[in-house]
Amino acid sequence: MSGTPGLLTIDECITTGTGKQRHTDCHGVFRSDDHQVTDQFAAIGESYQKGTVLPVQRDARGRCHLVGVAPTAGRLAGICACVVALVGGLASLCGAFATVMPRLGGRIGAALWSPKAGRMLSRLLQACGVGFAVFGVTGVIGWLAMP
Repeated sequence: MSGTPGLLTIDECITTGTGKQRHTDCHGVFRSDDHQVTDQFAAIGESYQKGTVLPVQRDARGRCHLVGVAPTAGRLAGICACVVALVGGLASLCGAFATVMPRLGGRIGAALWSPKAGRMLSRLLQACGVGFAVFGVTGVIGWLAMP
């Protein structure tokens, strides 16, 4: 993520919109780590208590994005879950082809699930499963430790 690293001190949070369009933006003072940049009107798209200090990365438009262990671990857990879902969807698609069109399904299955590819996908799924568990737990602990 590019931008200026620093700390955002929340001054106020404003909720706008109604129903599904409702969202909360918090505004406050951003101070860069090198003390070169100060922005009195920096914003973040989440709800926090007044006075909360957050480690953020500020982009050119003045929007801030959380950084640290919890957000990074959460994103990595999401990537691992998406890989598992993608491979599961591919397996389901091959199974559907094999059921509906046995000859074509058998060819597709033989091409995609050769012994070497099967071992590789098995290791990938195991790694993603472990990654999802580790990053998920780390992310939850990190979120609980955040102010």
